[in-house]
Amino acid sequence: MQKFRDVDPRELRYPSTRQVADPAKLARQISKYGRSLKGMPTLEVHEAADGVLIIMDGVTRATRAAKLAPGQTVRVEITGTYSKPAAHRAKIGDNLP
Repeated sequence: MQKFRDVDPRELRYPSTRQVADPAKLARQISKYGRSLKGMPTLEVHEAADGVLIIMDGVTRATRAAKLAPGQTVRVEITGTYSKPAAHRAKIGDNLP
């Protein structure tokens, strides 16, 4: 059963392997799509034991949305869970370029 939510991208957490979006990829996305979120693929996230959402696919897209469309929500698909809490991980909103 697929679970979808609309969330503020600033509240999403980075995966353990990343702390920021790739600057070159972010620049390319901004030049190609600008502020538009129309047609943006759904972000894939895992839900941690404490309820926070960790991005598995779409860090750069989430960063672009958070930076250029503040206040707008993005669609995420919860594709898995973590048994540990993850509130200590950095949020997208904490590291906006």
